[in-house]
Amino acid sequence: MHAAILLVLLAVQEGNPKVEKPWERKVQLPVPVPMELPAVPPINPFFSPVDQQPSPRQTPMRKDFNVTVAATFAVYIEKNGTCRRAQPITNPFPGVLEPVRQALLETEFTPAKAFGQPVATWVDVSADLRGEVKEGRVAQLLVTLPDPGETPHVETPPLPPGDAKDGQLPSTALEQLSALPAPRRFSAKVPAQEFRQPFKLLAEVGTDGKVKRLVFLACPEGLRSWVLASAGSWLFTPAHTKGSPTTAWVVLAGVLETRVGALRAEGLRVSRTSSYPVR
Repeated sequence: MHAAILLVLLAVQEGNPKVEKPWERKVQLPVPVPMELPAVPPINPFFSPVDQQPSPRQTPMRKDFNVTVAATFAVYIEKNGTCRRAQPITNPFPGVLEPVRQALLETEFTPAKAFGQPVATWVDVSADLRGEVKEGRVAQLLVTLPDPGETPHVETPPLPPGDAKDGQLPSTALEQLSALPAPRRFSAKVPAQEFRQPFKLLAEVGTDGKVKRLVFLACPEGLRSWVLASAGSWLFTPAHTKGSPTTAWVVLAGVLETRVGALRAEGLRVSRTSSYPVR
């Protein structure tokens, strides 16, 4: 009887191709396969070979140009409505950060609420400062062709370092709030000033010597509308290839010597975001 059952089981196993046989057991062994990856040379899409690069003829800057400068801060509002911390998270314009920070620390807020109770929280706020760039000029301008093997990158203006203790302040997460903090009244003024600001641009110069497009590589956000509007009046000797004018990109690096009138902000925008401190 037992022999018959064993013969039946063997017959079933032999007839079933899915049954793993002892000599067919899979063994997972890593087998290295040598593979040589092709080297791809870096290519800068802004570079084009020319016999003669563009050279500047005139770079006038607009006078009495209206600007709006957005200064964004992360603020810590206590449950009594006091602004205890103000950490900048953008640096849009020279000389803006400290006057706006002081104005925020002096501002009283209606505190945030969670479950019907006032709570402390971190929240992002923005102030729109309005004024005029009175005048300016481009100094120490250096014009070069883009590096053919290196793609240009955008530089970020530096920010003051934060305080490591900020992350230890008790704070209610924004998603738990039923009401955001709101300024009862906010006013800020940045005094008139003169400054020198380094900049770097990518400019496409057409066959007529005029700037067709600009890419900002290093320039404060608050100055970009002024630079962009002024660049429409810039004039270059165009690039040449085989004796004929041609369109070409160039890197413009220099210094903006700028005189700015007083900037003022009346009001504050509170965002439902919290960019600082990073937890």
